[in-house]
Amino acid sequence: YEVGGELIESFSKISSTGFYYIKDGRYYLNLREIIKNKFIKYGINSFEDLFYCSFCKSYLYSFRRDNGITGRMLSILGKRYD
Repeated sequence: YEVGGELIESFSKISSTGFYYIKDGRYYLNLREIIKNKFIKYGINSFEDLFYCSFCKSYLYSFRRDNGITGRMLSILGKRYD
């Protein structure tokens, strides 16, 4: 999603790998890559990305799309021990 250059500057100090991109002079943060990187960092190597976009899908809440007037969403993550 679109963010300001100051946020990109903060993320570029962490890593330069896929966390953001610049298109038409605008800065975009790649949340999928950030989350994927965190999973791998904590040893979670098997996960599924449903590629849902809360901004695009009207049945999901989106703070940016709905100007802050939204409900809440909940995600539950767990690690399977075999």
